[in-house]
Amino acid sequence: MNTAKVKEVTGFTDAQVDYLIKKIDVLQREKAQGKAREYSFRDLVIFKVAAVMRDDGIRLSEINEAMNEIARNWGQPGSIIRSGRYSGAGWEWAPNMDLVNTHNQKRIPSLPGFMYDIAFYTSQMRESDQLKLNMAEEVGE
Repeated sequence: MNTAKVKEVTGFTDAQVDYLIKKIDVLQREKAQGKAREYSFRDLVIFKVAAVMRDDGIRLSEINEAMNEIARNWGQPGSIIRSGRYSGAGWEWAPNMDLVNTHNQKRIPSLPGFMYDIAFYTSQMRESDQLKLNMAEEVGE
């Protein structure tokens, strides 16, 4: 997928995509002259989780570390969790860590600043992408 698709799915601007590409190790790409950058589905999930973490006030250096942890564990269900009690303590992979709200039985995607359920965001991105594909088929695109 190209930058236009990333922007469509995430709502980012060109400047936001470029900024994250420069600051997040696993997103860095060389842009060949005359060719658009290409991104994988994993990259799309990383863009989404990075945006959520940024909205939660997490420093970019910590987000970068968390995204590297996601990349190392991609394909395994789980979450990233803060490895210590204090800000800046680092991130670890926690396999099969699903949190559910006992009141309404809905899955909790994150505990801001502490835990982010990567399986949730992966599912959300798949559903978003699939919904757009289904709508395009219905209108004959």
